[in-house]
Amino acid sequence: MAILVYLLGMIKLNETAKYIVDLLMDNDIAGKKSMLKSLPILFSNGFNVAICEIDTGKDPADLCLKYNFDYNEINNKLKALTKPAIKVAIDDCVTDYEKIVLNERSKALNKIAPIINSIENEDIRNMYKSFLYKRLDIV
Repeated sequence: MAILVYLLGMIKLNETAKYIVDLLMDNDIAGKKSMLKSLPILFSNGFNVAICEIDTGKDPADLCLKYNFDYNEINNKLKALTKPAIKVAIDDCVTDYEKIVLNERSKALNKIAPIINSIENEDIRNMYKSFLYKRLDIV
């Protein structure tokens, strides 16, 4: 984080600098955490921020090795993998939420399925399955 504060200071001193920052860090838990932690600082200082997400578990050096240090190949790949930072942050948070919701839906289905399946009348059973699916937001 000290490097980020230093860079902000240097960029603010240079009036000709564009307020655009592309972040490329290791795509592991620590790298993502560091990127997400830096966003409020960058946004509050007027920067337009994008994040380049390379394959999970890989780092920038792996990308260079994969493309044999070919600048054009690496640059094209980086452009293709870069997204607005706020979108990456939202996706990251929503993905965690979706995992929790999916897990909880599964628990609810497993808990109620034996009860619903024990209903002999197929029409009534299907009616309650439909009701359950609507309650769980399952299409």
